[in-house]
Amino acid sequence: MEEIYQWVAYYAARDVRCDNILDNTGDTPLLGLQFLQTSQSSKLTLAVNTGDRQKGGRILDFVTGVTKVNSIEVNRISCITGLPDYVPDSEKFNLALVNPVQRSGRLDQTLILSLQQLLSSLVPGSGLVLPHKLQLWCQVLESSELCEFHHLKSNEPVSGFKIADHVNMLSVTHLQEIQLKTLKKTELTEALYIRDIELTKTDLSRHIIEKEVEIIHSGVVHGIVYWFVL
Repeated sequence: MEEIYQWVAYYAARDVRCDNILDNTGDTPLLGLQFLQTSQSSKLTLAVNTGDRQKGGRILDFVTGVTKVNSIEVNRISCITGLPDYVPDSEKFNLALVNPVQRSGRLDQTLILSLQQLLSSLVPGSGLVLPHKLQLWCQVLESSELCEFHHLKSNEPVSGFKIADHVNMLSVTHLQEIQLKTLKKTELTEALYIRDIELTKTDLSRHIIEKEVEIIHSGVVHGIVYWFVL
């Protein structure tokens, strides 16, 4: 992953003006720090979530350690608490780094709802969001293992404790953090492209998309998995 960040930073710094960078990923700023090492004129602003002090502390410790071993001047890094409501033209960002997909695999709703605020903090006409676009894909599966993830078939897995009927009342239809590569399954369709999602636009309206699906194997539909490609 670090090698990928290194190449992204190299080509972006070569082709894009990145004097003033905003890291709004809410995670360890690997790519942002790569920019500082690649472009000596770059400055990095970290948007820190003060609601999670423990995570914020880990990120700052990480930044301190990485800047020290890579000889990056600490005075080129600043922190702000969340996205600013207003950024003067002289301080607007050339580049905003975001993480639109959470570790659970779902879109970060907080980021989507704050896109207008994020875009207004960029240099008009030339400011960029990275990544600027993601693709939504899905696939229809048959998988008895998938069915077992959200409810108990019997009380046997919990040592006979009579709880299955009651727990299953709370079962969900939307599962997260599915390991698709290791899931026992039959792929009933090929992977199906659904749509692009542009992070430079703030259209939050819902759209109904109809797709024709070619069945490649017979079976019972147990679920539709989806993922995002950055």
